[in-house]
Amino acid sequence: MKAQVGCSFQNLLCEQLGVGEDYLTNRIQTIILDGKPVDDENTAIVHDGSTLALSIALGSIFGASFRKAGVVASFRSGGAASCISREEAFMKILGIVGSSRKEGVSGVHQLVTTVLENTAFDYELVTLRGKKIGGCIACLGCVKDNICKLNDDLTELRPLIAEADAYVIGAPNYYSALNALTHAFLERWYQFRHQEGDTLWGKLGVAVGVGGGIRYHSGRRY
Repeated sequence: MKAQVGCSFQNLLCEQLGVGEDYLTNRIQTIILDGKPVDDENTAIVHDGSTLALSIALGSIFGASFRKAGVVASFRSGGAASCISREEAFMKILGIVGSSRKEGVSGVHQLVTTVLENTAFDYELVTLRGKKIGGCIACLGCVKDNICKLNDDLTELRPLIAEADAYVIGAPNYYSALNALTHAFLERWYQFRHQEGDTLWGKLGVAVGVGGGIRYHSGRRY
């Protein structure tokens, strides 16, 4: 996409791309520019090579802290959250990168990392790249003890999943669906639902995704 840079985010979206100012003000609630949340679209400057993420609704404490001028924006690192040390943070977040791409070229890795870094809480980041994780085979071996009996790379991740207080799970969109690796990973969470089934009950979760493709309009490809 060609656009004039060195301008405000508001100029880029409304003047250059034709998004209505009312839509920007009232509908777009979360703006992340170059990995940082934006509170004022008129002062945020778009540079050459900038990356941009927009959301109408991003749930839980993450969405509340990212929301422009939100009431709990102080949870962001670098703001009032800088007064909260990692040791004092009460929440442990598990970040999952479901992309098979290398870190340097993975948009999913960048997006999950951005969310984690702006929570001000302690976190651990795990990538599924290179891991062998099969889907659920419905053997019901987990019914009695909530532990999956398939022996693959998910076994070592189970304690991390069980001990985390919240999750940020990112995946690429392939053919308008979740990629197979992340889908298999999530299928195996079936093991947590039996007996008391409270291992994950009430925990916060955020899902983020990356997708792209060729657009067609009036017979033109661009």
